[in-house]
Amino acid sequence: MLSVIIKICSYMLLGVMILVSIMLLVPLTSVGQQLYQPVIIKSGSMEPALPMGSLVVIQSSDEYLVGDVIAFKFQTATGEQLVIHRIHKVSPNLEEKSYVTKGDANQNYEPEVVLNSAVLGKVTVLIPHVGWWLVQLKNGYGILVAIFIPAAIFLVESFARRK
Repeated sequence: MLSVIIKICSYMLLGVMILVSIMLLVPLTSVGQQLYQPVIIKSGSMEPALPMGSLVVIQSSDEYLVGDVIAFKFQTATGEQLVIHRIHKVSPNLEEKSYVTKGDANQNYEPEVVLNSAVLGKVTVLIPHVGWWLVQLKNGYGILVAIFIPAAIFLVESFARRK
């Protein structure tokens, strides 16, 4: 029974490691005309729809509608920041479309409209809480844990087979 549990855990861990490797090695992927980008949610402004620490995939699109959750570049005093909020109003300008956005957990709309040229894409995939694991794997201790856990499972499985 123990060997079955260890084997299932090994396969699950292998799947997670493959997913993490893909996300770390391919931060921006183009498939045909579509552009896909994985992003980790770092604030609670979109909770409960997008919990903090989740991994989302942003997909570029030709059109964004009211209700879409979009990722856009926002200029701050400290530099450019990536923001993920929901569209509440689309304003078709003669020059360029713009959007009024708001985080689901925020009380107010963003003070500035978002120009279409600043939009990277809309959220198409949500994987809750996986982002925290990816962040941990990027630091030194996370890499050690990622190596130690599979090695420990391998050793336990080896000893279990001998008995």
